[in-house]
Amino acid sequence: MSQQSDKVEKDVNASSANRLLVICIDRDNDVGEKAGISTPVIGRDACIEAAQRLALEDPEDADSNSIFAAIKTYEDLISKGYQVEVITVAGVKDRGVQADEKILSETRKVLENFAANGAVIVSDGEDDESVIPVIQNVLPVVSVQRVVMKVSRSVEYSYAVFGKYLKMIAYDSKYSKFFLGVPGILLLIGGIATVFD
Repeated sequence: MSQQSDKVEKDVNASSANRLLVICIDRDNDVGEKAGISTPVIGRDACIEAAQRLALEDPEDADSNSIFAAIKTYEDLISKGYQVEVITVAGVKDRGVQADEKILSETRKVLENFAANGAVIVSDGEDDESVIPVIQNVLPVVSVQRVVMKVSRSVEYSYAVFGKYLKMIAYDSKYSKFFLGVPGILLLIGGIATVFD
């Protein structure tokens, strides 16, 4: 059992909710914009289809992994005996108030057919999680799961090498004179030139 699965179970057990709605949030509507899927996407199979289509359209988009994580959470809760439904809701491309209203409307629409008494939110970041207070107006949130993408070793290595060179430029006087001093002098000359212009 994964650490994330244990956290969901602990959060859910601490609440009195037994009919749970696992909600994957896509506030900027990548599912609709990139994959052409209208939301809300309701049910395990429909969510798998949506995640696959989004992954095929944009393999680098984290929202497809969030949908898969929501499906995994759904399956974990089903295996523990909860009555669960999984959905993907989306806002609009520009985010903001319109996105939040659309997500709230879609959540209410699902609640008309599945009377949940608790929600498990799955997202890929803070932007999607900013909708949580809106959802809490209609349904208590018992757990929040953030999906964090793992990166390849080559990417980690690239960041490490880049960081090493940045430190060298900033702290080694032999390099900092050139990389920080010359641009600094040019900026100073440019600033003085604009004053006397």
